[in-house]
Amino acid sequence: MSMHCAREHSGSMRLEPLPSQCLVDRELVVRVLGARPGERVEISLRNAGANGSFFASSATFIADRDGTVDLTAHAPVDGSYRNVHPMGLFWSRVQHAGPPPADVPEDPLTAILTVSAAGRQVVQTIRRVYREDVTSRIIQEDGLVGRFITPTNAGPRPAVLVVGGSGGGLGWSAQVAALLACHGFSSLALSYFGGEGQPSELKHIPLEYFGGAIDWLGKQAEVRNGQIGMLGCSRGGELALLVGAHYPGVRAVVAYVPSVIVGSGYPDGQSPAWTWRDREVPFARDNSGTNAITTHSFYSQLLQRGSVGDLCIEVERIAGPVMLISGRVDGVWPSAELADLAVKRMRSAGFPHQLEHLSYEDAGHDIAWPNAPTTMNRFQHPLTGEELDAGGTAEGTAYASRNSWPRMLEFLRSALGLCQ
Repeated sequence: MSMHCAREHSGSMRLEPLPSQCLVDRELVVRVLGARPGERVEISLRNAGANGSFFASSATFIADRDGTVDLTAHAPVDGSYRNVHPMGLFWSRVQHAGPPPADVPEDPLTAILTVSAAGRQVVQTIRRVYREDVTSRIIQEDGLVGRFITPTNAGPRPAVLVVGGSGGGLGWSAQVAALLACHGFSSLALSYFGGEGQPSELKHIPLEYFGGAIDWLGKQAEVRNGQIGMLGCSRGGELALLVGAHYPGVRAVVAYVPSVIVGSGYPDGQSPAWTWRDREVPFARDNSGTNAITTHSFYSQLLQRGSVGDLCIEVERIAGPVMLISGRVDGVWPSAELADLAVKRMRSAGFPHQLEHLSYEDAGHDIAWPNAPTTMNRFQHPLTGEELDAGGTAEGTAYASRNSWPRMLEFLRSALGLCQ
């Protein structure tokens, strides 16, 4: 990877070389050299967002006696985050309505890093991407809607079927599938509603659709026979557990912030989300007759009731290792307690495969790849516009993403036999 030369108006102050382009999940070493010992050095990061918005963060440091500011070792004295965080400027970015400052590139993947001290300035641009050295193609065949992403010229590889949550379409799943391909997996991001020719809502989705995706993957030259895993987030995490319990061809499951209790359709809480052999999969139905109850409180009440066995996914039937990733202060639903229930069920049944639950004390619902902004706790659901609270702290969710991502990759490598 080539190194980008920063623009300098700084005397001897400079940034240690950074890549001009890298994957979004790569941890960078941001280090300022040649500052004056003891002086205040401000470092800011900005990039364009959607709909004319932009993201920005900043932090002020005191240069050490060597005139160095090292984000891997130094905590800021002021700014968007506290404590030592190598990528603190990245996850602490806050979204602003705009318009962006004139020097911010239009490309949302390109960030501008600015170092300022006593009138001196160093500016660096870094383009952070979701895919490098991969081949990608849209899939609209055999009734499937998705994107198949594979390492370029790598031969047959273990495959991961990736599904998003109740937002539908291919946003989150395509980004994760691209990153997985960059780490050596053949990946299929699969839309199951909200895509072209698909239902507009999450309801009456046949599990056989995902069985068809597993069969399709098994026929691809880029997929090593018998080595298919599944990864999902939120309702997609629930779905990954559910499909794994029904299809032994799924040899490993990763479920981010999932529920082991089968949920209703969305936004129609009275219809089934999933069907199996033309019959609805039993699900937790809200019979309160009011819209006042939140998803979180509804699931909390179910857990307190205790007798939910008939509504639970038979996770003990999954034919391979399982990793669950959750936040203890998830504001959307109590994913940690729901994952705990899955673990309890599997262990009670003598689950014979590897089982891990990575649960993070200060994390919310938005655990994913590292270095993404974790400051937007309150957000509007993309399907309904409903305002939701992801829960957690920005620092806690950022830590969970940074800690769990490499562990998830290693889990999949081990479970599916990917040697790199």
